[in-house]
Formats: sequence, C-alpha cells, structure tokens
Amino acid sequence: ISQQLVRRHGLSLQEARGCCHFVDSRGLVCAARLHELQHHKLPFAHDRSFLPDLESAVRQLQPSVLIGVAAQPGAFTPSILRVMSQHHARPFVFPLSNPTSLAECTARQAFEATEGRAVFASGSPNAPLQLPGGRQVFPAQANNAYVFPAVGHAAVITRCSSIPDAVFLEAAEALGAMSTTQQLAHGELFPPLSQIRAACEHLTAHLVQFMVASGLGQLPEGVAEAPGDVQGWLGVVRQRCFAPSAAAGEVAAGGRVQQQQPAARQLVVADSKL
Repeated sequence: ISQQLVRRHGLSLQEARGCCHFVDSRGLVCAARLHELQHHKLPFAHDRSFLPDLESAVRQLQPSVLIGVAAQPGAFTPSILRVMSQHHARPFVFPLSNPTSLAECTARQAFEATEGRAVFASGSPNAPLQLPGGRQVFPAQANNAYVFPAVGHAAVITRCSSIPDAVFLEAAEALGAMSTTQQLAHGELFPPLSQIRAACEHLTAHLVQFMVASGLGQLPEGVAEAPGDVQGWLGVVRQRCFAPSAAAGEVAAGGRVQQQQPAARQLVVADSKL
C-alpha cells in the first residue's frame, strides 16, 4: 500500500508509511514498542502514543480504510464501524481473513453499521444483500485468484526475468479499473467470479504489455512487433490459453488431446521456474 502511494500520489516512502498504521495482539505498533517489535513492523512504528486496542486506535487515528488480516473473528465491531462512518462518507472495510468463520465482520454487519455507505471487500464470499430503501449490493470478494494466474501466465509468455512488486501493483490497478460505474454502485469492486476467465485474460494481456514495455520480459515467441494496446495483446494471450472444455470434448469423442499437451507442459515448466 505504501509503495502504491509513492507510485501513484508522489509521496516519499516515509510519508507513505506514515499513512499506514498497524494494530497487533498487543495494541498499536508505535515507537514506544521498538524493543519488542519484529523487524517487519519497525518501518511502521510511528512516533505516536500507544493505544491498547483496535477501537481506541480507530477513534484516535480516524482511518478511512480498515483491513483485517489477523483471523480474529468479530474484530470489526459495530462500534468500530460506526466510528469510521462518522468521520468518512465512504469508509473502506476489508475483512480479508479466511475462512468465513474467521472474518473480522460480515458484509451485512459492515453495511448496517455504516448505513449502507461502506466500500466493502472480504476474503470469503458473502451473499447479496437488500439494503433499506431497496438498494441491492453484491459484496466483493478480494481473492488472489484474479491476479496470481495472470501474473504467472504473463511471466511465462514473456519469459520474464523477475517479478518485482511493481508487477503486482500494476495488476491491482488494472483489476480495479475493470468494474463499471454501475457495478461499483452495487458493491462489485471486481468482475464477478463467474467471469474470472475473461477477467484473467484481460489482466494477463495488460501485464504482458507492462512486462515487455518495462524490460522485465521479452516479446513472446512468434510475435515480431509489440501490439499498440492491450486489446492487441489480448489476441496474443488467447492464442496461448489452455481450453479444458475443448480437451474434454476431444476425450469424449474418443480422440487424443495432442494439441493441448504443449500448453500443459508449459504450465508445469512455469510452476518449476516461479
């Protein structure tokens, strides 16, 4: 998150880290706890007064975004969510812990506590909701199944030399841009999982373009000149996608799936390299 703030908003790394605060099992990560903190927490140990728990931290720091990754069910209490909504018109609430039984809150709890104003995404699926006034929302699921296949496939296609954080930042930004204004109004921050294949194809095309343009990767074999846009790269990607439905049809017809074998071998090689 701090790297994206640097990349997109021109902050220094120190300024960006200052926008991010962490609360662990002992309270707010801060400079007063330097002697006991693990090394990965030290860059975020800001010079602030110690706060003993999440609710006191939310009341004092007034964050606009709340992310849960500690598998502490119920950690995002209605009280905490109401405090956020008092300070922000659209509080971002992301209980990302899996499975559902360990989620920090449910979609219903988030929308009820914020009077329907939350921007919500969870690690586990939540059923569609009907809010007061008749508005229907489809809570987003922030699942790495969108990004990981696209990153891996793009790396294989371009023979990418490395996969730095910039690739994942590029992937996240491209994924976030896929939803229409209408979908966003109904809480759909990402394409529906029912459309994940098409979403991954477009995301792969975007990342192939980025890897080639940035020098991380090479032009794919058989491509003499880089297409001018993502739509052009999409054709390149689709030619290199494995189609299990086609393979199943050949098997059902008693045929042999010889045409699919190169793609299958490519996937195995990708796994061994990455």
